[in-house]
Amino acid sequence: MKISISIFVLIFSFFSYSQENENSIYFPQEQLIHPECDNADDKNACLYNILEKQVFAILNTKKNLKLIKKSKKDTVAINYTLIATDEGLLNQELSYTHINSRKLSGKIEPDLNKTLKEFPKFKTLNRKSKDLKSKHFLWFKYLIQDADEGTTLNLIENKNCYKGGIIETIPIFPDCGNADNSESRDCFNKQMQNHIGNHFNYPIEAQKKGIKGKVSIIFTIGKDGAVTNIRTRGPHPILEAEAVRIIKLLPQLGPGTQNGKAVKVPFSIPMTFKLD
Repeated sequence: MKISISIFVLIFSFFSYSQENENSIYFPQEQLIHPECDNADDKNACLYNILEKQVFAILNTKKNLKLIKKSKKDTVAINYTLIATDEGLLNQELSYTHINSRKLSGKIEPDLNKTLKEFPKFKTLNRKSKDLKSKHFLWFKYLIQDADEGTTLNLIENKNCYKGGIIETIPIFPDCGNADNSESRDCFNKQMQNHIGNHFNYPIEAQKKGIKGKVSIIFTIGKDGAVTNIRTRGPHPILEAEAVRIIKLLPQLGPGTQNGKAVKVPFSIPMTFKLD
């Protein structure tokens, strides 16, 4: 009997960030100035409001409101991750949208992604060097309410106001060194796959009972680089326990950062246990 495991590593978006060290290389933050915001007192708020109107218009169509109602969620959250080129245009390969529902992602995200192609040319202030790529995270969260008149969406105030671009570094394995972010990500994925492969042990009881399938693992790498908050969902507790055992054996990692400040970073790793 042949046994195997397939692995795919997904690094989630970072959690919110609060500005601290004004004198670091990360500040002042990169600013994207929308053409309609040239004369605005708060150009970041102006950009946020322009994009929010576009997001709301997409979500508020009859088709999408019907889909949102069927999702049976209390809220719907949209994230835009924007990365600009040196010319002030959006980098279409690296910019993307995300919605907090698997049921909605394939049906509404294509509409949201169309707005990325329609973005005008920005003026870019405080542009960083190529090895310090700024990401602009804009979050829009709506309360879903049902009434006799139909489903309505009400914008929830964002406590972490958009202040400009953020420079991220991902957690680092001991052997990955201080490479740039793209090389660090590749090294992280390779080391994670090596770690799981080296410690993988298909439980004997699961083999005897023919238990197989995919275990989804979510965990957090903390500000100190330690792995915490491990959660699993899979076809059987035996496979889930093996997945947890492997993750608990991870070494101490270098923490992820946002603008030089250590932050918590959530990860998702599906492990597929196969019996052939």
